[in-house]
Amino acid sequence: QMDGGPWSEWSTVAYAGFSYLDEGDHNFLVQSRYLSGVIEEKPDTLHFIVNAIDGPSLRIFPLFTEIPNGEDFNVEVWAEEVVNVAAMEIVLRYELQKLEVEEDDIAIGDFFSSNGGSILNFSSIEEEGEYGEITINIGVYSGDPESVSGSGPVISITPTAIMSGTTDLELLEGDIILREPDNDPIEIEDAVNGVVVVE
Repeated sequence: QMDGGPWSEWSTVAYAGFSYLDEGDHNFLVQSRYLSGVIEEKPDTLHFIVNAIDGPSLRIFPLFTEIPNGEDFNVEVWAEEVVNVAAMEIVLRYELQKLEVEEDDIAIGDFFSSNGGSILNFSSIEEEGEYGEITINIGVYSGDPESVSGSGPVISITPTAIMSGTTDLELLEGDIILREPDNDPIEIEDAVNGVVVVE
């Protein structure tokens, strides 16, 4: 069992593989069953931390979402180990046939409020062929310090799944801009995309 999810089927295989593990803490449980059928009372537990993304970077959280068709779900864009950021522009692309996003589905995360300043934000949704592109501009001013640093949610989006299949949630790396208070650019190391499977 991983992170409180469902238990796997019983197996004699002595290893397990997992894809799309998000950054942060994870708990992996293993339970034994004797030949008599008696199940071990207390599972063995392994606690571990994933820290695979070097900063400054942006990432989708969660990396993998499985959702029934017609349902809403929540996904966030996280800043990862950024330093001295006063403004940011992000472009997030998704397939229009699979997901529907309205302006009201976009909210600002609490990352930019961590210095106690005021936040300016503007967002727009454009159609580019078969894709939707969400452009979000966020800035912080009058805080102490004048910028924010660390890791945390920048924006939160609540799309609706509208067609079965798989779509990427793609951060367009060439369109990501981070700036310091004096307007100097900040280079990012990586932009880590997510995957949505609509059942």
